[in-house]
Amino acid sequence: SAEIAMTQVKPEGRVQFGDGTAVGTLDMLPITGMLQYHFNPEGRTDFYVGGGVAYILFDEFKSNDLGALGIDSINLEDDYGSVWGAGISFGLASGFAVVADAKYVLSSNTITTTVGDAEIELNPLILSAGLQIQF
Repeated sequence: SAEIAMTQVKPEGRVQFGDGTAVGTLDMLPITGMLQYHFNPEGRTDFYVGGGVAYILFDEFKSNDLGALGIDSINLEDDYGSVWGAGISFGLASGFAVVADAKYVLSSNTITTTVGDAEIELNPLILSAGLQIQF
């Protein structure tokens, strides 16, 4: 099967610069496209694994501590990466199922600050559950 998903992620991050540390949040919006292999597609319980591509939209890193580090702002470039996942669905009635899913998004990025650029690894684990409509 194929899946296209968009998930909002708000991880907490820590920036260390010199002797100081800034703790803050980052808004990420991974848009993922995956191909999935289902082990028991006709069964009431179906396990699946998958992989594909991700395009990740970023907002700026927000922290009240940045000024103490001499940094006005930290911006991240939108980026491509890969996504890997697995899940399980439990059939309820014809065409409906409850699903639990985990996705791991792999991305490296360049951050731009008022004092220079740096490389950063951002690899969120996205856990979700919900109702699935099957057709």
